Amino acid sequence: MNIEAEFDNLVHAVVTKVNEVLADNCDPKSGYLCNDDGTPMQLFLKGSYTPYEKITDKNEIQAAKDSGAKLYEIYDENGNGTRTYWKYVEEYDASDPDSRKNLYNCANLKINQELVQTPSKLGFVKEDGSTDYSLGKQLLKAFEDAEIYINPNATKASSFENCYTEIVNQMSTMGNVFKDVYEYQQLAVEQAESNRQSVIGVSSDEELEHMIQERKQRTAKIGEKHYVQAVQGMGEFCLETICPIISGGDVTGAVLLLEKEEKKNPELDEKMAQGAADFLGRQMG
Repeated sequence: MNIEAEFDNLVHAVVTKVNEVLADNCDPKSGYLCNDDGTPMQLFLKGSYTPYEKITDKNEIQAAKDSGAKLYEIYDENGNGTRTYWKYVEEYDASDPDSRKNLYNCANLKINQELVQTPSKLGFVKEDGSTDYSLGKQLLKAFEDAEIYINPNATKASSFENCYTEIVNQMSTMGNVFKDVYEYQQLAVEQAESNRQSVIGVSSDEELEHMIQERKQRTAKIGEKHYVQAVQGMGEFCLETICPIISGGDVTGAVLLLEKEEKKNPELDEKMAQGAADFLGRQMG
């Protein structure tokens, strides 16, 4: 499971717990921590999810009570119960494999704008004017309790703080790994450049220049008459193939293939050199 998914799990767990604490402490009769329609107030929302549905049928109400569903009775303006309820709609349905995609995450989460515009609605002050310290303690406890499984493979629940620390540690570890990979790649580039510099620079040997100007392709072994010291430090190479590059009728350079081991059939090198020379000639034209 990647870190982004684990962070979404952490966000979902915290968001639902905060909303749950508010719902558990709301009082529909007095309107404390409730919206104007009587539903429990939520600090976090998402557009694709309607958290409560109204039920009026007696049998449906009884079935919801028997199943342990969370119900909130709707009261009239005089504080009398209407025997109509708001039923909490579970966000995740285990029987629906696609419902997990709709859980709270960083992409669909938003703050309740009504509370942003009117913070006093979440003032923790009850109808009698007393401060609801218990709610504050429950919210704090929600962040401290070990109730979060950061991923499906976790065998032990963790608190928000521990999960967050674990994610940060994973990011740090990945950063160190990427740093090591980058440094290794830089070292590889430097070594390759060093090796390139050791064989760069075609000699100005007259024999080589004459061979190229003759527009002849040659393959020669070290010690043979036509073997040319084409580049510096060629002592470790025993076979060379040289093919002139011709572009627009002019000789513009040469392709040089070097082999550290002798080959019984050097024709393949000759064909490769010829093909490369033809290609470069066309590109330069």
